[in-house]
Amino acid sequence: MAEVQQVRLFGSVALPLWKDVPRHSRLRHRKIQVYHECGNIDLAVWVTSPAKADLMRKASSQVVNDLNSKEVYLSIAHHSFSVHLIREKDDRYLGMVCHYNRCPKHKPECSVPGCGAHPFVQILHVFRLKPER
Repeated sequence: MAEVQQVRLFGSVALPLWKDVPRHSRLRHRKIQVYHECGNIDLAVWVTSPAKADLMRKASSQVVNDLNSKEVYLSIAHHSFSVHLIREKDDRYLGMVCHYNRCPKHKPECSVPGCGAHPFVQILHVFRLKPER
């Protein structure tokens, strides 16, 4: 898409692996450390405009379907693949490409102030982008 200027992987999947004690009681009680499980994939996408967020939603959904159909021994849920939009001209965080099939979907998540100001761009209530990640 012509609007996309740059894409970066960030979050836990972009960091070196580390070990921690999981929440599972049989491992936690024995203080057995295992490699941290990355539960989601986060992409930061610099765009000139968020106008094609719905097409990005469909494209990311197709990527998840393609990955899950391959024999690569992983399973990714559609809601764990997140595309975060950043305005290219001033690095302003715009929100995350929404996973719902219409905007607004009239879910509690849609009631966050500013959510849906750009169609299919969801504003997350507690999310703060950390540029260092």
